[in-house]
Amino acid sequence: AELLAELLALQDPWATQQAQALFTQVLQQFDGTTVAEDAAASGESSGSIVPNDLHGMILAAGVASGGEEAWQRVMRAHESSSSTEQKLRCLAALGAASTAKLQQSTLEFAISPSVRSQVPCLHRDSFKPRASELTTPVV
Repeated sequence: AELLAELLALQDPWATQQAQALFTQVLQQFDGTTVAEDAAASGESSGSIVPNDLHGMILAAGVASGGEEAWQRVMRAHESSSSTEQKLRCLAALGAASTAKLQQSTLEFAISPSVRSQVPCLHRDSFKPRASELTTPVV
């Protein structure tokens, strides 16, 4: 997990590709649908379940490289989840948005009544270059 995290932080193409491939699987696991169940239903060989300790970094990598569609999918996963742990992972992943529009949307959501004030969702590296520009009007 630590090696994958470091490779993703360095924007390694292989690690990013692997994370993107697992992105949908993680969201399916959040929904209670495993890859193995999907494969069995379609008659394919069963897939593997993504370990919980990789969920956050895979979701963040998906949001960072997947644009608005990936951001919306993670937002829907947050809204539909009843698990605090899954909600926290989704919120942290939303902080990895790579466009100014999505970063602004994340910031607005983070300060909304929908998110408890002690929940960290703006700690991702993608916010650092634009943090003061985005937060100054809010504060």
